[in-house]
Amino acid sequence: VVGGGAAGGWRVAPWLQRMLLRTAFFASQVLVAQTLLSGEGDTLIAIQSLIGAVGMTAFTYFMPYVLLILLTPTPLSRFRLCWFYFNIGMGVLVMFGGLASSMDDLISSSTGIFAGTCTLSFAYSPTSPDDPCFDSGLPANVSGQT
Repeated sequence: VVGGGAAGGWRVAPWLQRMLLRTAFFASQVLVAQTLLSGEGDTLIAIQSLIGAVGMTAFTYFMPYVLLILLTPTPLSRFRLCWFYFNIGMGVLVMFGGLASSMDDLISSSTGIFAGTCTLSFAYSPTSPDDPCFDSGLPANVSGQT
Protein backbone atom coordinates (compact mmCIF):
# COMPACT_ATOMS: atom_id res chain seq x y z
CA VAL A 1 0.00 0.00 0.00
CA VAL A 2 1.38 3.36 -1.02
CA GLY A 3 0.34 6.53 0.83
CA GLY A 4 0.12 10.10 -0.30
CA GLY A 5 -0.78 11.29 -3.76
CA ALA A 6 -2.20 14.57 -5.02
CA ALA A 7 -5.59 13.99 -3.36
CA GLY A 8 -3.98 12.88 -0.11
CA GLY A 9 -5.62 9.44 -0.34
CA TRP A 10 -4.17 5.95 -0.32
CA ARG A 11 -3.22 4.04 -3.42
CA VAL A 12 -2.83 0.30 -3.63
CA ALA A 13 0.28 -0.98 -5.35
CA PRO A 14 -0.43 -2.56 -8.78
CA TRP A 15 0.92 -5.97 -7.75
CA LEU A 16 -1.37 -5.96 -4.72
CA GLN A 17 -4.35 -4.98 -6.90
CA ARG A 18 -3.64 -7.92 -9.22
CA MET A 19 -3.21 -10.30 -6.29
CA LEU A 20 -6.49 -9.16 -4.69
CA LEU A 21 -8.38 -9.45 -7.99
CA ARG A 22 -7.01 -12.93 -8.70
CA THR A 23 -7.71 -14.07 -5.14
CA ALA A 24 -11.29 -12.78 -5.34
CA PHE A 25 -11.79 -14.51 -8.71
CA PHE A 26 -10.40 -17.80 -7.38
CA ALA A 27 -12.53 -17.58 -4.23
CA SER A 28 -15.65 -16.94 -6.29
CA GLN A 29 -14.90 -19.98 -8.46
CA VAL A 30 -14.41 -22.17 -5.37
CA LEU A 31 -17.67 -20.88 -3.91
CA VAL A 32 -19.61 -21.63 -7.11
CA ALA A 33 -18.03 -25.08 -7.44
CA GLN A 34 -18.76 -25.92 -3.82
CA THR A 35 -22.33 -24.70 -4.20
CA LEU A 36 -22.83 -26.92 -7.25
CA LEU A 37 -21.25 -29.94 -5.57
CA SER A 38 -23.23 -29.66 -2.38
CA GLY A 39 -26.62 -29.47 -4.08
CA GLU A 40 -29.21 -32.17 -4.41
CA GLY A 41 -29.94 -31.76 -8.09
CA ASP A 42 -31.79 -28.48 -8.42
CA THR A 43 -28.89 -26.21 -7.46
CA LEU A 44 -27.89 -25.43 -11.03
CA ILE A 45 -31.49 -24.61 -11.97
CA ALA A 46 -31.78 -22.34 -8.92
CA ILE A 47 -28.56 -20.52 -9.84
CA GLN A 48 -29.80 -20.00 -13.41
CA SER A 49 -33.09 -18.72 -12.01
CA LEU A 50 -31.22 -16.30 -9.75
CA ILE A 51 -29.18 -14.96 -12.67
CA GLY A 52 -32.31 -14.51 -14.77
CA ALA A 53 -34.22 -12.86 -11.94
CA VAL A 54 -31.58 -10.19 -11.51
CA GLY A 55 -29.87 -9.77 -14.88
CA MET A 56 -32.60 -10.48 -17.37
CA THR A 57 -35.22 -8.51 -15.47
CA ALA A 58 -32.93 -5.52 -15.08
CA PHE A 59 -31.80 -5.39 -18.69
CA THR A 60 -35.26 -6.10 -20.11
CA TYR A 61 -37.66 -4.18 -17.90
CA PHE A 62 -36.15 -1.19 -16.16
CA MET A 63 -32.58 -0.46 -17.27
CA PRO A 64 -33.71 0.83 -20.71
CA TYR A 65 -35.87 3.42 -18.94
CA VAL A 66 -33.07 4.38 -16.56
CA LEU A 67 -30.65 4.81 -19.45
CA LEU A 68 -33.18 6.79 -21.47
CA ILE A 69 -33.74 9.18 -18.56
CA LEU A 70 -29.98 9.59 -18.03
CA LEU A 71 -28.89 9.82 -21.66
CA THR A 72 -31.71 11.61 -23.48
CA PRO A 73 -30.52 14.81 -25.17
CA THR A 74 -33.92 16.51 -24.86
CA PRO A 75 -35.96 17.10 -21.72
CA LEU A 76 -38.74 14.58 -21.12
CA SER A 77 -42.32 15.60 -20.42
CA ARG A 78 -43.76 15.10 -16.94
CA PHE A 79 -46.07 12.37 -18.26
CA ARG A 80 -43.19 10.42 -19.84
CA LEU A 81 -41.08 10.77 -16.69
CA CYS A 82 -43.98 9.47 -14.56
CA TRP A 83 -44.47 6.56 -16.96
CA PHE A 84 -40.76 5.77 -16.94
CA TYR A 85 -40.55 5.89 -13.13
CA PHE A 86 -43.62 3.64 -12.89
CA ASN A 87 -41.96 1.09 -15.20
CA ILE A 88 -38.68 1.32 -13.26
CA GLY A 89 -40.54 0.74 -9.99
CA MET A 90 -42.48 -2.24 -11.38
CA GLY A 91 -39.29 -3.73 -12.85
CA VAL A 92 -37.44 -3.40 -9.55
CA LEU A 93 -40.42 -4.96 -7.75
CA VAL A 94 -40.47 -7.91 -10.18
CA MET A 95 -36.69 -8.26 -9.86
CA PHE A 96 -36.80 -8.41 -6.06
CA GLY A 97 -39.70 -10.88 -6.18
CA GLY A 98 -37.71 -13.13 -8.52
CA LEU A 99 -34.61 -12.66 -6.37
CA ALA A 100 -36.46 -13.75 -3.22
CA SER A 101 -38.02 -16.75 -4.96
CA SER A 102 -34.73 -17.82 -6.54
CA MET A 103 -32.83 -17.47 -3.25
CA ASP A 104 -35.49 -19.58 -1.53
CA ASP A 105 -35.09 -22.28 -4.21
CA LEU A 106 -31.30 -22.12 -3.93
CA ILE A 107 -31.30 -22.37 -0.15
CA SER A 108 -33.82 -25.22 -0.12
CA SER A 109 -31.93 -27.23 -2.76
CA SER A 110 -28.56 -26.87 -1.05
CA THR A 111 -27.34 -28.67 2.03
CA GLY A 112 -24.99 -25.79 2.85
CA ILE A 113 -21.87 -24.39 1.29
CA PHE A 114 -19.40 -26.86 2.80
CA ALA A 115 -21.81 -29.34 4.41
CA GLY A 116 -22.79 -31.38 1.38
CA THR A 117 -21.12 -34.45 0.04
CA CYS A 118 -20.35 -35.08 -3.57
CA THR A 119 -23.01 -37.44 -4.87
CA LEU A 120 -21.05 -38.63 -7.89
CA SER A 121 -20.89 -42.40 -7.85
CA PHE A 122 -17.25 -42.55 -8.95
CA ALA A 123 -14.28 -40.43 -9.86
CA TYR A 124 -13.18 -40.71 -13.47
CA SER A 125 -10.34 -43.14 -13.71
CA PRO A 126 -10.07 -45.61 -16.60
CA THR A 127 -8.06 -47.95 -14.38
CA SER A 128 -10.73 -48.18 -11.65
CA PRO A 129 -13.16 -51.12 -11.77
CA ASP A 130 -15.92 -48.73 -10.66
CA ASP A 131 -15.53 -46.68 -13.84
CA PRO A 132 -17.74 -47.65 -16.83
CA CYS A 133 -14.77 -47.13 -19.15
CA PHE A 134 -12.83 -49.85 -17.31
CA ASP A 135 -14.64 -52.57 -19.27
CA SER A 136 -14.26 -50.78 -22.59
CA GLY A 137 -11.31 -52.90 -23.67
CA LEU A 138 -8.86 -50.00 -23.68
CA PRO A 139 -5.33 -51.10 -22.91
CA ALA A 140 -4.00 -50.03 -19.52
CA ASN A 141 -1.10 -48.18 -21.17
CA VAL A 142 -2.67 -46.11 -23.93
CA SER A 143 0.46 -44.12 -24.76
CA GLY A 144 2.38 -47.24 -25.82
CA GLN A 145 5.28 -46.46 -23.51
CA THR A 146 6.62 -49.09 -21.17
